[in-house]
Amino acid sequence: MESPTQDTFLIGHARRMRKYRQRQKENDPEA
Repeated sequence: MESPTQDTFLIGHARRMRKYRQRQKENDPEA
């Protein structure tokens, strides 16, 4: 394990990306 800050950052980034993708799907059902 390197730095806990980096780990938290990666987890937060993954959650943000997932939310963003879900929103894109709702706005664009064809995609």
